[in-house]
Amino acid sequence: GGALAGGGDPDVALVWGEVVEEALEQADHDPLVTPLVSAAVVSHRSLQDAVVCRVATQLDSPFLRATQLRNLGRSLCAEDEVLASRFAGDVRASTGSADMNTSPLMVLLFHKGFHAVTTHRIAHRLYLQGREELAFYLQSRNSGVFGADIHPAAEIGARFHLASGSGVVIGETCRIGDDVSIGDTVTLGGTGKAVGDRHPKLSNGVHIESGAAVLGNIVVGAHSRVTARSVVLKEVPPSSVASGVPAKIVGSSKDLNPPAEGP
Repeated sequence: GGALAGGGDPDVALVWGEVVEEALEQADHDPLVTPLVSAAVVSHRSLQDAVVCRVATQLDSPFLRATQLRNLGRSLCAEDEVLASRFAGDVRASTGSADMNTSPLMVLLFHKGFHAVTTHRIAHRLYLQGREELAFYLQSRNSGVFGADIHPAAEIGARFHLASGSGVVIGETCRIGDDVSIGDTVTLGGTGKAVGDRHPKLSNGVHIESGAAVLGNIVVGAHSRVTARSVVLKEVPPSSVASGVPAKIVGSSKDLNPPAEGP
């Protein structure tokens, strides 16, 4: 055992350091949580190992045990260091989101949306390797355990925040950019009238509020916002607010929440 920094991305080491520090503080504060933080954090050597093991424990089933899932996740992380960066970015996105006030440790331990995204990232790597049966099995478990139905072919960028996972549907040909945030019960689906490339494309910095649906092979422009329970059937220009059923452009997202300057 022993907690060491993990991954080549500096932010991976930073996030891991924060997780370990808080885990040790929590163990000192309340002895009843010591077994949890020891098993979930302190016994691991990297962020990616802790994340994979935490999710594997929850996805355990008689057909694919947690130990098998842990070994599978570890091998994928060893093959692709980008996974560790994605995990760290997703933790940051969740701790920095407007709908949450939490810490990296709490995200790793308890945040269902983060666990759902992690499961998808593993399933997506398997899908790209041609291991489709395993990928679809994880999609099914993701839906059953965390409530998120995300096709393993769907592409999700960096620093993705999924508010809870509950009732979220993300279709096969979806492409999601970086710094995107999605509320619960959001559907990124097809219209039922098209085949092939038939699902939405979300540009960087898009925010989709709870209960909204974006349907068809349409683009939601960068830094746009779709309000709760809206139904989007047409493309949304960058930095716009789309609202209503069917959704119309009702304003500029710059007036609500100006995008932060990049590094």
